[in-house]
Amino acid sequence: MIFPLADITIHEQGITQITPPGHCLVTGTGPDGILRFFLYDGPTPTDAGLCGSVVLPTPDQVIAGAPFTAHDPAGTRVSGKSQSPELMLAHLTELAATAAARDTP
Repeated sequence: MIFPLADITIHEQGITQITPPGHCLVTGTGPDGILRFFLYDGPTPTDAGLCGSVVLPTPDQVIAGAPFTAHDPAGTRVSGKSQSPELMLAHLTELAATAAARDTP
């Protein structure tokens, strides 16, 4: 599922200690009602700059050991390298850079 900025209920946006360099982070609820970190390339979020998102499980899911999941800009689930949101965001950055390099002639 693709999430245009206009469809996200934004709770916070900016750069935090877990934001990969050169990117910004939006914490918000998508139209599916799920809280996520949305990662964007550049200093401000733009639809074209979306690198992907990390689903933030509810507290009861965290206690139960539910995994964090990541999705690419098209909404396809991405296998993560860890259960750390910070490392999952870095992984999305790597995937977006690889896709951009592949799409550049």
